Amino acid sequence: MKKISLIGLIIVGVVTIGCAVLKYNDDATNRPPSVVQAEKVWQQKNPQLFSNAGYLKELEESAPKVANLPESLVQLRGVSTNPFGIRDDILQYIFTNIPESNESATRAAIKMMQYMQQIYYGDLTESEAMAVHEKEVLSFSCLVDYLDGNSSAGIQNIRSSGNIMKKMRDTKSRDEYSWAVDKKYFSWKVLGTGLTIAEEQEACEKGEF
Repeated sequence: MKKISLIGLIIVGVVTIGCAVLKYNDDATNRPPSVVQAEKVWQQKNPQLFSNAGYLKELEESAPKVANLPESLVQLRGVSTNPFGIRDDILQYIFTNIPESNESATRAAIKMMQYMQQIYYGDLTESEAMAVHEKEVLSFSCLVDYLDGNSSAGIQNIRSSGNIMKKMRDTKSRDEYSWAVDKKYFSWKVLGTGLTIAEEQEACEKGEF
């Protein structure tokens, strides 16, 4: 009886996984050809991340929503051909400076930059910006945790993670614009995640950011 039950569970598991794969592949067939081609290019740069269908789908779905930007902001926002909705040079920096084997850190870095992109180019209300900022801070905290600051390599990686954020302000015009947005949303406010250290650690362990 137990053997039959075990076989039944295995069958259910296989069917469930198969359905998930088919659904993901079906979603892929509905994408514009340019998006599919861009994904293939980025897949060559980080095959491990792109082989994880769960992470990939989540990161694609959490891409920042920006629309109807004036031309001046389109220029500031920069070129984005990747499926995650962040600047191509920033994504390349993440792939270059975070070990490919550290998938959790890569995901945290991408999520962090998605939140920043949303704050600066998403035309949010003040309350929306504060909520997104809390997620951004948490993702950075998790990124540092995933990179393990107890080792020399980890410390160097953490420095790189700070540089990822700096790339949002890598020109004078971007820096001035970013400061203006910061002043608009965050002046005289207490910033952070709103969580205790223990709550942050638990969120990082579960990947909830």
